[in-house]
Amino acid sequence: MSNVLVVCGSDACLAPAAAVALRAGLEEAGGSGAVVVQTAGVRAEVGTPWCADSARFAGANGEQTRWAHRARQVTGAMVQEADVILATERRYRSAPRAFDVHSAHRTFTVLEAAVLGAAVVQRRASDLAVRARHAKVATDTASQLAWLVEEMDSLRGLVTMPAPAHGWLSRIPRSHVLGIDVLDPHMMGGHHRQAVSALDRAMRTFAVTISQVTARTVAV
Repeated sequence: MSNVLVVCGSDACLAPAAAVALRAGLEEAGGSGAVVVQTAGVRAEVGTPWCADSARFAGANGEQTRWAHRARQVTGAMVQEADVILATERRYRSAPRAFDVHSAHRTFTVLEAAVLGAAVVQRRASDLAVRARHAKVATDTASQLAWLVEEMDSLRGLVTMPAPAHGWLSRIPRSHVLGIDVLDPHMMGGHHRQAVSALDRAMRTFAVTISQVTARTVAV
């Protein structure tokens, strides 16, 4: 069983929305069977329910799980168990390192993961068969996901990422996305609809990547 941990500031707004989108995307893509998606907050008020606005814009799945969700504080055990950690903003990528310095290699922002994951599939698909003939191959989900994360890490700095707006656009208040960050509407005064929509698109893209990788053998 593979474990994905989604982290935001409170675990009461954007992280649960991203998790709902990833679970839905995995189910639609047929890759949900062996992947567990959990959430946590860097400064969570433990037990806080999911924000009503975020859940509403997360659609039916969000409304269904809203009452069951309660905020959790990120812990060392969560970080160590996670095969990949997805943060809503870059500033939250550093929190897992306090528990496990090696977690940096498997920690990405949500938007970063969507771009890097898609790039792995696009760039590596052509040589997978060749590599598999000359190496041990992985057929279990955990090893396949570990391979994906390693490949994503290797592409950092080599793939163009969404850039923050410049000029007059950068001065518009209430922005919901800044480069590879999806900003917390409760802290930055942004809009829940746009923030949740950005997370939904990214998580569904990443879900497709996971399903594509775990549907085949990969070299290890």
